[in-house]
Amino acid sequence: MRNRIYAAVGLPVLAAGLTFGAAQMAAGQISSPGDAPDAGRPTAVPANTDADLYGEALGAYQAAAGGAYVQAQLADFYAKLAAAEAEAAARAAASRGRSGGGGGGGACGGNHLDCIKQCESHGDYGAVSSNGTYRGAYQFDQGTWEAVGGSGDPAAAAPAEQDARAQELYNQRGSAPWGCA
Repeated sequence: MRNRIYAAVGLPVLAAGLTFGAAQMAAGQISSPGDAPDAGRPTAVPANTDADLYGEALGAYQAAAGGAYVQAQLADFYAKLAAAEAEAAARAAASRGRSGGGGGGGACGGNHLDCIKQCESHGDYGAVSSNGTYRGAYQFDQGTWEAVGGSGDPAAAAPAEQDARAQELYNQRGSAPWGCA
């Protein structure tokens, strides 16, 4: 058990100690190997004990590890922030495309029915909602389809028929029947 602890902790502590020692040598706090052992050391200052050096080395290692952890957390945060900003921009662009720029123009080429058709069914004249209630390119329910002169299944009607019925409904009620116009 002791050997595993030494193996797991010993090398990082040794590396931190070497780094710390090199920094102290560079700062002139430790003499180089060729100097006299006590050259430049005041006689009133006792030599560092092994415990002191271990504590300093451990502190340096923990500071380095903490810095790396903080950098990793910041990198993760900035990556998530960038993804959230990209998603928000994509939603805003999609919203502008569905609404056609507010006046039926823009991404829909100025045709309000094209905007409604793209928003409701992505232009699929045979589209059927997941519960089967809304059908065709303009997602008519059966009652509304019949109220504008349609008969049969709106999703089975020819594209020209669906376009004509949608124009009739738009002439009567504007964009109110559609949630995205």
